[in-house]
Amino acid sequence: QMESQSDNQRKKAPQPNDVLCTRARGSSIHEGNKAFRRMIQEHQVEYKSSFSKLDKTSIAKSIIAKIHSLSPSGRFLVKDGGGDSDWVEADEKIALNKVTRALRERCPGKPVAIKDLDPKQ
Repeated sequence: QMESQSDNQRKKAPQPNDVLCTRARGSSIHEGNKAFRRMIQEHQVEYKSSFSKLDKTSIAKSIIAKIHSLSPSGRFLVKDGGGDSDWVEADEKIALNKVTRALRERCPGKPVAIKDLDPKQ
């Protein structure tokens, strides 16, 4: 019983600056996910033009730090149950995975890489 009580204390309802780490439909309209996508778009060309894994990781970690530095602080949340408030804070590995996957994906209306800026294509 004590464990379930601490589990319930860990569970949170998403706040406006939180990033929901799910592919579910509703996550795309969440305010925190919209802001997250804008941050991804701002860093995407830099990320895709970097060749070093260290540089790419540094870019991703800077986005995570920006989310955490928002006011109120943003968190990366994962679903933990069926209710609207059944979210728990993701660990750093999950947050990093979410950011790097988003940076690798193509954002509509944005160049994928420096080569895409070449008008001869």
